[in-house]
Amino acid sequence: MLPSKGNLFSKDALFPRSVDPTLMTQILEVGGYFFTLEPAAKDENVTLFVPKGWHHWVLGKSESHLIFGASRF
Repeated sequence: MLPSKGNLFSKDALFPRSVDPTLMTQILEVGGYFFTLEPAAKDENVTLFVPKGWHHWVLGKSESHLIFGASRF
């Protein structure tokens, strides 16, 4: 996740499928975050709240996953 003034990518950029050490350094330098979300138990769901204006990308790594985005701002 990147704060609104910390976007490292152009509008047409393809987001990377992995983060190398150079990109990780850039993310941290602009005040961003990188993390992995996993359920604590098999039947638990995980929810991520993204603050208004923050840039983000989500990669689903399991065989079955659902990524849903909405904005109420």
